Amino acid sequence: EVSKCRVVMTGAYHAAVFALGQGIPVVCIAKTPYILDKFYGLADQFGTGCDVVDLNVQDIQENISVAIEKAWLSAEEVRASLLQAAVQQIEMSKKAYRRIWELIEGEAAVSQSKGHRVCSSVGGN
Repeated sequence: EVSKCRVVMTGAYHAAVFALGQGIPVVCIAKTPYILDKFYGLADQFGTGCDVVDLNVQDIQENISVAIEKAWLSAEEVRASLLQAAVQQIEMSKKAYRRIWELIEGEAAVSQSKGHRVCSSVGGN
């Protein structure tokens, strides 16, 4: 359903990730420091196309209206950069998992040379 949207306004982190990953701009709304931090981190990862509205400030309605209008008007323009950011994040996660696997494999080799066995549930893909 998210793929049918031009803009998503949400207070749910994963809904924002699903939209941004498909090139759809998002207006994130939040009140708690924890969720605000998560959304600001998401905005840092995706850049333009992800706006955070803090519900603790004055003029909430105005801030939301401005953010939605900005997202709506820029939707076509920001799509490519959002998709590129998603691709970069996928590549970074693959590198991180490869590195974890290399560390586990290296530890396994050291442990085996000492007669120990290392078990892991991390796949080597």
